[in-house]
Amino acid sequence: MGHLGALAHGEIEVHAQMHFGGSIAAVVHHDHEIAGPADMRFQGAGRRPGGDIDDALRGAFAQAVEILAPHQGEPHFPRTALDIIGGRHQRGFLIEAELDVPPFVGGNLVDLIHQVDAGGRGQQENPGKGDHGNQKGYNRAMNDSMAQPRGGLASLDLPGWKSALSWLAAVLIALLFLASGLWKITDVQSAAMRMAQAKVPQSLSVLAALLFGIAETVGGALILVPRFRRWGSIVTSLLLVAFLIYIGVNYNALRGEDCSCFPWLKRAVGPGFFIGDGIMLLLAVCAGIWSKRPESLRSAFLVLGAVVVFALVSYGVAAARQTGIKAPESTLVDGRAYSLEHGKVFLFFFDPQCMHCFDAAKRMSQLQWGDTAVVAIPVEQPQYGAGFLQETGLHAVVSNEFARLAPIFSYTTYPFGVALENGREKAPLTKFEGDEPAATLKRLGFVH
Repeated sequence: MGHLGALAHGEIEVHAQMHFGGSIAAVVHHDHEIAGPADMRFQGAGRRPGGDIDDALRGAFAQAVEILAPHQGEPHFPRTALDIIGGRHQRGFLIEAELDVPPFVGGNLVDLIHQVDAGGRGQQENPGKGDHGNQKGYNRAMNDSMAQPRGGLASLDLPGWKSALSWLAAVLIALLFLASGLWKITDVQSAAMRMAQAKVPQSLSVLAALLFGIAETVGGALILVPRFRRWGSIVTSLLLVAFLIYIGVNYNALRGEDCSCFPWLKRAVGPGFFIGDGIMLLLAVCAGIWSKRPESLRSAFLVLGAVVVFALVSYGVAAARQTGIKAPESTLVDGRAYSLEHGKVFLFFFDPQCMHCFDAAKRMSQLQWGDTAVVAIPVEQPQYGAGFLQETGLHAVVSNEFARLAPIFSYTTYPFGVALENGREKAPLTKFEGDEPAATLKRLGFVH
């Protein structure tokens, strides 16, 4: 510490010891120091007259100065000083305190704010250092056990228009694929017939109908659920790419034919087919890239398993319901095998020179056959079979295997018909007058 001067009338002298620009004061009563900083000892040579009052005043004043004295390490404003002057007045002891704070002119206000802020932290951290060390350790442990905000950039939600477009695309793709897939699963034979017409090998048509039905149903279901949407987008996109490649490879053979994609929608193979599937592919991709990261692969496999079980059960039930005479797997049309075991097929036995057969054929040409295939079988004069169909307007193919087919279906006389569904006889038709055979064909679901 600096030198303490003995001032008259018990004055207080400011020490030169600085703490961050502050000063410490000591109280001197005549030649004896009675109060000072907290770490100083009080000294006195002896008692002076009137000692009890003086001693009390000294003790109280020493405590006051000890409280006012700055703690070591505490920040202070630059050039701030505390001046305290004490002296006797009649029978008492008067104290006068002056606090000098320099103006901020020429100072740096930012530094001042930093000092005040640092001082607030110092007052919390410095006093009671040992206890606060334990408290800081406890707080640190508590902070480690609590969830803290993650560092780095926070993930941002997608803009509203992207989220809305993702949902719209997902719903549209789901509707198309679920409708197509469920139709293939629940009516495997009809789907297999369409695939055979689209140049899929006859021996693979049933298996292809089942597999594509399962894949389309699973893809449509996954893309509809937000947490599976990206996987559904991948499945549907791969299926669309496969369809585009297959139609592109067989474009010349299938041009103008129905693509057999959907049961209720007729889509001729042509430039418009590629545009339509391209738009569907774009929708499937948009639904996937603007969706959240997929979750729960196990649940997705459960969806796949449920669809597979449903497909197999549906196929088994349909096969068990089939009754009636079993038709041959195929018949020859223009020298090539023509399937009779998939979908709905109507066999029409006729004589090209029979006027009754001619009238029946003309009336049947006005019916809406839909997916039903018509096979015309000449009983006599097979060389005139194609001309007969051209004159009557009946859209059908000609098979010259009368001798092979007639015994199987118990043929009696022309005109004669047999309704086949998935290779089984549904009903024989022997009446071709009035509203027949249209009424029976409508009841069986062969015409609309």
